[in-house]
Amino acid sequence: MKNLRAFSFVEIMIAIICLSVVLIPLTTMFSASSTGTIQNRNDILARQHAANLLDYSYSLPYADDFLKPAVDREVSKVSFKSGSEDISLEIEQIFKRTISIEEVKPANWKYAYKLIKVRVSWFENKTVEKEIVMTGVLTDESA
Repeated sequence: MKNLRAFSFVEIMIAIICLSVVLIPLTTMFSASSTGTIQNRNDILARQHAANLLDYSYSLPYADDFLKPAVDREVSKVSFKSGSEDISLEIEQIFKRTISIEEVKPANWKYAYKLIKVRVSWFENKTVEKEIVMTGVLTDESA
C-alpha cells in the first residue's frame, strides 16, 4: 500500500490565519487609497466647475443679463456658442454651484466694477460638506 501524504486540518487553519494576517492590512490600504482618490477627484472637479463659471463670466460683456447683481444664484448649466457649435457645460449632480455678483460704483473712481464670487459645494461621503470659493473682479471700462 502507498504512503499517502496530505495536510492536516490544523496545518490548513494555520496557513489561512497567516494569509489573513497579510491580506487584511492590504485590503484596508486599498480601501483607504480608493477613498482618497475619490476625494481628490471631487476636489479637482469642483475647482474646475468654479473656474469654468468664472471664466464664462469674464467672457461676457459687463452689462450682460447673466452678470446682473444677485446673491447665491444657482447655476447648474452654462451654454454658449463657439463658432457654429453650441457648447454646454453641465456639472455632476453631487455638486451645487452658485454665483454671487455685487456691483460697486465708487464715488471717486472713474470705473464701476463687479465682484464675482463662485461657490461650489458637495457632500463628501454623504456626511461632510465641502466647499470651494473662487472670486474675481470684472471692470466696466466703457464709462
